[in-house]
Amino acid sequence: MEAKEGEILGIIPMFVSILIINISTYYYLIPMCNYVQILQELLIGKTTLYNFGLTVVSTIVLSYLMIKLIIQLYNSEKILFNN
Repeated sequence: MEAKEGEILGIIPMFVSILIINISTYYYLIPMCNYVQILQELLIGKTTLYNFGLTVVSTIVLSYLMIKLIIQLYNSEKILFNN
């Protein structure tokens, strides 16, 4: 049974979070990696409200920016009618 590309990309942040012991605050700004780290901290009972809030806020901001970019690309005739 072969692993699909998406499965491998989902597993990589878990291994990174296990290997890195002292994680800086910037790690909570990286999509996918921040959720793995928060989940790991929740399971061992070591999470802080600051780290959880940073994860939620960064996800909301990045989602907003991506939606704005997608709307802008969709409204562009160059992308919409690519001949």
